[in-house]
Amino acid sequence: MNKRDATLSISNTEDLAEVINDIHHYLNKHKEYLNSLNVFPVPDGDTGLNMVLTLQGAMANMTGKVSLEKSAGEYLKEFAEHMLLNSRGCSGVILSLFVQGFANVVSNNNFSKENIYKAIENGYRNAYEGTKNPQEGTMLTLMLSLIHISEPTRLLSISYAVFCLKKKKNKHNQCLKKRGSGTTDNCEQ
Repeated sequence: MNKRDATLSISNTEDLAEVINDIHHYLNKHKEYLNSLNVFPVPDGDTGLNMVLTLQGAMANMTGKVSLEKSAGEYLKEFAEHMLLNSRGCSGVILSLFVQGFANVVSNNNFSKENIYKAIENGYRNAYEGTKNPQEGTMLTLMLSLIHISEPTRLLSISYAVFCLKKKKNKHNQCLKKRGSGTTDNCEQ
């Protein structure tokens, strides 16, 4: 089976908790790479770490709440609330807002492909609208790319969003070098 044919099979909270754990594991494994992409609003290099800590905090609060009496959709909605309460930095808040918007759509426990597409779009919209001064070349660009690559009619890849992030980082680094050589360029993004 190729990756485009893969389906998300979630029938209960245990399945969903396992998916969340896999996402946490993946982000934790790649957090340094995510940290290196961080340049806006300041190049503080903590995007990946803050995303991991936000997920960890919510996972800790949800320990023992996996039950067959609660639907996976209800569980994700509660998990999203705990993410927001445990969010770290801007990236943690933005990720929390995305998951909150996603959870609002799947709270009916409908994890069909069509509903997942709607959930991704709603997650992006919630994160974008909940972000003060949203900017291109940030996590929001990656989230927007998720909409494009998840639509069944499009064959786009996430590489465009990564390109935008790298371009923004290179532009910012060049500006900082100019500033260091005595030029008075404004390096604000």
